[in-house]
Amino acid sequence: MGMRPFSALALASTLTMPVAEIVSQEGLTLAAPLNSTETYLVDRDGNVAHQWSSDYLPGLAAEIDSQGRLWRAIDPGNNQWSGRPGSGGGIERFAWDGSLEWQAFISDNTWLQHHDIEVLPNGNVLAIVWENRTVAEAVAAGRDAAITTDGIFAPDMIVEIRPEGPDGGTVVWEWRVWDHLIQDTDQAKPNFGTISDHPELIDINYPPKNARAGDWTHFNSVDYDPVNDLILISCKHFDEVWVIDHATTKAEAAGAKGDLLYRWGNPAAYQRGSAAEQQLFGQHDAQWIAAGLPGAGDILVFNNGQQRPAGNWSSVEQFSPPVDANGSFTNPGAGAWGPQAPNWSWADGSFFSALAGGCQRLANGNTFITDSGHGRVFEVDHAGSVVWFWDNPFPNQTDNTLFRSSNEDRMLWPGNTALSLAGGLLKFEVIAGAHHANQRYAMTGGINGLPMTQFKLWYSLDQHGRGLHNLLVPPLSSALLGRTARLFAFTASRPRIYSKELTVKFIP
Repeated sequence: MGMRPFSALALASTLTMPVAEIVSQEGLTLAAPLNSTETYLVDRDGNVAHQWSSDYLPGLAAEIDSQGRLWRAIDPGNNQWSGRPGSGGGIERFAWDGSLEWQAFISDNTWLQHHDIEVLPNGNVLAIVWENRTVAEAVAAGRDAAITTDGIFAPDMIVEIRPEGPDGGTVVWEWRVWDHLIQDTDQAKPNFGTISDHPELIDINYPPKNARAGDWTHFNSVDYDPVNDLILISCKHFDEVWVIDHATTKAEAAGAKGDLLYRWGNPAAYQRGSAAEQQLFGQHDAQWIAAGLPGAGDILVFNNGQQRPAGNWSSVEQFSPPVDANGSFTNPGAGAWGPQAPNWSWADGSFFSALAGGCQRLANGNTFITDSGHGRVFEVDHAGSVVWFWDNPFPNQTDNTLFRSSNEDRMLWPGNTALSLAGGLLKFEVIAGAHHANQRYAMTGGINGLPMTQFKLWYSLDQHGRGLHNLLVPPLSSALLGRTARLFAFTASRPRIYSKELTVKFIP
């Protein structure tokens, strides 16, 4: 069983911020209501700070990249794949000004994008995709025909797409469930083996029931760890999260190097445990806690709690994957992968989001939670107290379902990300939120390769806590060609809030 290095950050997961000092996190809430073609950024007081318009309903996720662009999975409609919750069919990328920069459709009779996307640091995007397999193929691979009666079998795959032009792209990497199967029902067929001996493989007959519309594994989230080049998947129908290696070629991903490195949530899925040891129940939004955040290196997951033995109730779980002295996932031997329990969780006993949900660790140590079915997002501190909430009113109060939402902890947004040496307008927007109305703030920054602080300009936010700027820049020195300016903003009033950086590249 192959192992990949795992960051030592996983060992530094204790939250240390005193509860008394924890307050609600600054930032904007990103919301893409399921029954709307609009995507919103909302400030902490519920005011719409920005909005993008699409021709399509979401399919399902949306996220903001480091340059302030919106990436949005879309549902253009495909009747060949009807009956599968979470269907999508494409991806869009919008500039800050609302213009559509790029679009790709992943929707025909062979495959369909669904649920989640993940933007990578290199500008590519990961997508969850169903691939169309016939029942005959599934049975030939060892699937029990008695639980394969819908006429189609659609295992999941993860694809990495490199955007090209305004409406195209190339699949530069892929990983298929289909390439990592095991079965113990028919020795004469491929993939035969003892399932408990191979937790790195995926039992084609689990769970032992018919898959609705062929939706066997039902991935619903994908996340990327840039430190270790790993991918984290939420496999809902197995009640597990899986980790796979991204540092592989396409061919390697189809072989042993692409086998599961780690799995957690339900050891019965690989015959090393019973229902009593199951931890996850129809979970969503599994994600690494990023470097620099409290709990960095741990995994955070929204545990929907469908069919818990003690009743239906939802929770958010944080757990530390076990690693050895070299930082690699610990081989479980003959047992189940640990840990035996989360090291932090939140629930109130009555909270239940049946079909979807989301979670996110914030910079202040709090956790941002999406109650999908009720269209509510809220923030809890480490002690479990709710310190902020927002009820989504879009498209209306009775039709406000969200797949998930996120806190965008930034106040500086781009008008343009490149500037000609001939000079021109440099556009940017500051959005601090209405509770910072009329406060003073500063713009500062520098140029890579030069001393950091080159300027500091003071401005005032308007009555909505915003600042819109169009700076006329004179012709610039040719020595700046190819360099990048890094811009920051911060408020004058305490407690100060600081923006994430905004980069502008100098071009001919």
